[in-house]
Amino acid sequence: MGSIKGYIQDVNVPATFTLERDCVDEIIYIDVYIIGTGKLANSPINVILPTIAVPNPPGLVKGATKGTKVSVPVNYSLIGAPGGNYSFVARTVETGVVFSSSLLILAEDGFTAEGYQGNTIDPSVGTILKTDGDGTKFLNDQGQYVEVNAVAISDEDFWVNNESYPINVAKLYTYNNITSWYISVVGNNEGNTPRILSGANAGEVNTDYWKLVSADTSQNLIKYATDSIFKAVTTVVIKDSKLYELISETRPYLSTDFDAELTAGDWQLIGGSTMSNTEIRDSLANLAGTERLGSNSIKEDSNRSFITDSERNKLASIDATHYLPPIQTTIQLTALTEASLSDKARVYVEDEISDFFYDAHAVSGDYAPDDQTGGTGFWKKVAVDGETAASIKTKYESNPNTNAFTDVFYNILNTFSTSVLGVSLTGLSITNAAITAADTILSAFGKVQGQINYIIQSLSTKVPVSTPVVLTDSTNISVDCSGEDNKLFVLSANNTTFSLALQNLADGRTCQFIITPQSTATYNITLSHAGLTMLVANAAGATWELAAETGKRYRLFVTTVGSVGICSFDERKY
Repeated sequence: MGSIKGYIQDVNVPATFTLERDCVDEIIYIDVYIIGTGKLANSPINVILPTIAVPNPPGLVKGATKGTKVSVPVNYSLIGAPGGNYSFVARTVETGVVFSSSLLILAEDGFTAEGYQGNTIDPSVGTILKTDGDGTKFLNDQGQYVEVNAVAISDEDFWVNNESYPINVAKLYTYNNITSWYISVVGNNEGNTPRILSGANAGEVNTDYWKLVSADTSQNLIKYATDSIFKAVTTVVIKDSKLYELISETRPYLSTDFDAELTAGDWQLIGGSTMSNTEIRDSLANLAGTERLGSNSIKEDSNRSFITDSERNKLASIDATHYLPPIQTTIQLTALTEASLSDKARVYVEDEISDFFYDAHAVSGDYAPDDQTGGTGFWKKVAVDGETAASIKTKYESNPNTNAFTDVFYNILNTFSTSVLGVSLTGLSITNAAITAADTILSAFGKVQGQINYIIQSLSTKVPVSTPVVLTDSTNISVDCSGEDNKLFVLSANNTTFSLALQNLADGRTCQFIITPQSTATYNITLSHAGLTMLVANAAGATWELAAETGKRYRLFVTTVGSVGICSFDERKY
């Protein structure tokens, strides 16, 4: 950067330097970096800057070819207090950094520049922001080269801790000397670093708040990928073997849905079906150096095709005589002369619905040429797409457990409701007997019905017909059984030992008792009737021993037969 001694005021001083990159007709901006702090907030410090109303004001300085010396009027008063360590950087929106100065110290007079540590002020001297030669890395304050895009970026592009970002906003963030684009995946995203800085997951993308996307690759031809950010003015991508140019003026441009963006007019087709294969190949192969195409490279050498020379030669060696025109019958197949056939020739026979391969060395096969000599050379049928419905049925039914399901079987199942379920039970014989394995369906039905009839008949003689009589709990209970048959008595028993003295139970009559024990104990119940011998459970004796459960009820039947009172009880609990 040239000396500014001799200027009375520092608000309009020419900064003269030599361009380090081509930037023809691009507006040059002068930024000031404070070493150890970052870019000056008042940058750029140009005296003359374009506006929306006046995009090309008089005196606006634009770029030229590399090596051209240019002068840009700058306002040094914007820098602030003198005495700091500074570096001046010239940039354009389209190309990025086109010149960077050596380290400067501003003297106390506020407008005098001196060389740092005795160095002369010379544009060729290395700088704090010197690139590594290809414009994709810059030297930071720690003397490390940092990856950034080879396009113009500004402080506004970088993530800031105390700013709140809406969803889908794109920001640059540097981690481990690598600067990449990230997209906010939530709203009100403040204070959340795109990378996790501590803990077990340190270094990983902070996916709760940010999404890592593919970085801008400047003006190189790249393979399109969803969630890419493009910042270069001229952006060309390849997608589905076609070339597209980004014609939207929005920068940086976040691409998330290519088809929708193409429909909206953000992209323009410049290749694909409008160019011949040769034009596409030559256009891509003539790119300078090695251009990115996904993970592959296209280089300027003899094999600068999408396929190698060896692969192309292999395709060219395929003999068209291997694929013969289709024919109708196998008679036409065998009529093909042996001399006209090449080994592994293939032909489709329409009547066979199949392809046939010719094996010139086979000693057996499906068909031989009519003029075969030496017993070698046969056609072999290919069992692919050559089946008929009949052949598939035959082959399927030749497998185990694949018997033919004929119309006869179909009709049997179709008429099952009438031919089986609708048949009457002619010859049904109702018998009260147990069903055995030797029974038929008809005889089993007869036994089931007989058992049902017997149960109904037996129960009908034990159903009480009167209102139950409630007995008073006591150790000696007198029971009057006169009246109707099947008279029912109900007793809630607290005493575990008591007697039931029955009276007036006529011959052939039955009385019933439902006894509810009030404790878990063994109850001893003695039954008696004047003039009758009592049998309990078909055994001589008149005491019924009951192992009771609390809350359960038990049923007792007493039936007179002549001079005997037969006592039976139902062990079921009610």
